[in-house]
Amino acid sequence: MVLSFIYGGVYFSQNPGEEPSLWVQANDNTHEFYSDSETAFVKMQILLEKSVKSKDGSAELILLKNYCIYYELKGDFKNLLLVAEHYKEKTEAYKSPYNEALSYIYIYMTHS
Repeated sequence: MVLSFIYGGVYFSQNPGEEPSLWVQANDNTHEFYSDSETAFVKMQILLEKSVKSKDGSAELILLKNYCIYYELKGDFKNLLLVAEHYKEKTEAYKSPYNEALSYIYIYMTHS
């Protein structure tokens, strides 16, 4: 409940008509994977490119995690391993222990 309040607060702090931040869009993209993974995948690619160009590490990590979710849902463990290893490298570069732990979980999934 607290998380939804904080998460929702990000939306309300936006000016009307203003595009949500990349972080908000990346989080929304995560939820879209469970309803329409193919559309979410296309959107994720665009958002990832934007986050890399704008050097938004938080959004980039969320989107790399989304890549892992996509390949996990598809059962494509070969690509999951490739993306998870890249995700791990980025988590180390951005010094994000939480995301680093997630990357190891995805790597582990490909070996089980």
